[in-house]
Amino acid sequence: MYYQSFYQPFQQVGEDEFVTRATTTSKFTTVEEGFLSGNIIRNEYRPYKNYKVPALNPTNDKETRLYKLMSLYNYLHDLNLYLEIYPTDKEALKLFLETKPLYLKAREDYVSKYGPLTATDSLDANGTYSYVLVPSPFLGK
Repeated sequence: MYYQSFYQPFQQVGEDEFVTRATTTSKFTTVEEGFLSGNIIRNEYRPYKNYKVPALNPTNDKETRLYKLMSLYNYLHDLNLYLEIYPTDKEALKLFLETKPLYLKAREDYVSKYGPLTATDSLDANGTYSYVLVPSPFLGK
């Protein structure tokens, strides 16, 4: 699924689902692989002994959207760090520019449906500061 003879880094599939693809010649992992291993540079992840990275299985729409948002943010953040060291890497820049709108859309979708993630997302509804009224998604259920 991930390895094809052509390079197509992202493909939207439906409203809430995303699929990433990369070639074996790409130095970067897919969004999900990078998120699960904590490293987006292919062949640099060194597992501890026989540790297998567990798959995360969101159980509802809110968890699925948050998982997608966190995966895309992690990918963007790692690409940003990589580009600070290698600013002329065209593949990294292309991935960054393709991932950024996906992240912004995922964030906008999450905030519009489930409320603010940070204080700057606070929606001033009827003169209230909504950030403190919505439970944080990072504190559990």
